[in-house]
This record gives sequence, structure tokens and C-alpha cells, in this order.
Amino acid sequence: MIDKSALIPGVSRREVWAWSAFDFANSGYTTVVLTAVFNAYFVSVVAADAPWATFLWTLIIAVSNAVGIFVMPVVGAIADASAQKKRWLFGATAICILGTAGLAFCGPGTIVLAAVMVILSNLGYNVGETLNSAFLPEIARPEAVGKVSGWGWSFGYCGGLVTLGASLALVQLGGSWGLTMDERIAGTMLITALVFAVAAAPIFLFLKAGSAASVELRGIKVRGWSLDARRSELSRNLQHAQKPWTLQRFCLAFALRLSLSVGHCRRDHALGGVCR
Repeated sequence: MIDKSALIPGVSRREVWAWSAFDFANSGYTTVVLTAVFNAYFVSVVAADAPWATFLWTLIIAVSNAVGIFVMPVVGAIADASAQKKRWLFGATAICILGTAGLAFCGPGTIVLAAVMVILSNLGYNVGETLNSAFLPEIARPEAVGKVSGWGWSFGYCGGLVTLGASLALVQLGGSWGLTMDERIAGTMLITALVFAVAAAPIFLFLKAGSAASVELRGIKVRGWSLDARRSELSRNLQHAQKPWTLQRFCLAFALRLSLSVGHCRRDHALGGVCR
């Protein structure tokens, strides 16, 4: 049960559920595409288990994350200042869903197509996750931000399990339906895209936060948008990042996350080697 005392006055429980549903939606993407299924398929099938296949997958993820590092602050500043986060979130969500669906057309040797789809989908995921988190100050009281964030985080784990479970069922049962392994993996990408689209819909249908009118109604000041103002804000953020250990800790955490991704992408640790 959602505790109303943790919410800003005027925010309904339905809005919080709608916001949390986005975590449910995008967790399936990270679980199926980046961790359990497509990474193994890319290494063992798309790149034909070449000696450089794991490195190439890691490089693709690194490129997409690097692009996101530069894109997210700009998009976030513009969306925040113009109070149009939902529009930008819709765009990022659409990019991730379409990129995930595009992975269904990948197969042996389609390295370029797979790389482009992964970069686009991961960029859309990263931007969308950032924008979704930016709604927190509009729905949660300052002292309850961690609690409300935890609701979304826990709901997200459910989304990852549901999407992965459906994908594993297709992989395991698809053979009896006459589907090849390539067709089954393609199906898991479509399942992931579909779950993402359906579960993300509530945030666009029911969450009132994000527009200038709703933000002002909830007592949050809306700043005017101008290129000079956004440059100044980005400059302040960069100066803050240069403080002792701020940027270094981020880079260390990023490198650790990347190294874990490398370990996950080996086929022997994904789905019991079903992509072989």
C-alpha cells in the first residue's frame, strides 16, 4: 500500500503506480537484452563466437553509454527547464522500444545492424531512466524521495522477472512449436519490446507531473528556457563534477559496471548456453 504521507499534496496513488510502472517496463530491457539473452546471442551467433566477439560487445555498450553521458545532461536540462519531461520521455521510450524490436531482425553476421540497434536502444533506455527519475521531486516529499524511489525500484525487479520468464518460456518451448533458435531469440526481443510498450503506457496516461501547469500547481518553480541559461547550468554541473573524487568515483563505478557486463556476456553464463 502506498503511504499518502510520502507524497506531495495533490499527487494520487494512481500517479505513483503509473510512475513505478515505467521501472517495471524498462527493467525487462536490461535483463533480457543486456544481461541474459541478446548479449549471449550476439557473442555466439551474430559475431560467430569470434575471439574478439566479447570485446566488441563491450565496446558497443561503452559507446552507447558514452553517447548517453553527453546527451543526458542536455536533454535533462531542456526538459526540466521547459517542463516537458513527458514528451522527452516518450521520445526516449519510443527509441528504446523500436531499437529492441529491431534486434529481432539480427542474425548471423548482422554485426552492424545489431550494433546500431543496441546503441540506439541503450541510449533511449539511459535517457528515459534519467527523465523518469526526474519526476521524483514532483511526486514525493523531499524527506520521502528514497522511499518512493524504492517502490519503483522494487516494482522494476518484478518487470525484469516477468519479461525474462516469458522469454525463457519461448526459448525452452519454442522448439516444440517448430521455431529455430534464431526465431526464438527474435521472439524474445519482440516480447521485451511489447512488455516495455504496454507497461510504460500508464506513465503517459495517468501521471500529471511534467507539464508547466502541473509543476506550478504543486509548488515547484518553473524556470524559463534559454540557450544561455542551459549553458550556464551545464557549466555549473561540470564544475561540480571536477570537485575532488566526484568524477573519479563515477568513472570507477562505471568501469566496474562495464566489467560486470563483460562477464555476463559469455554464452556459458547465459541461459545455460542455449544460443550455441
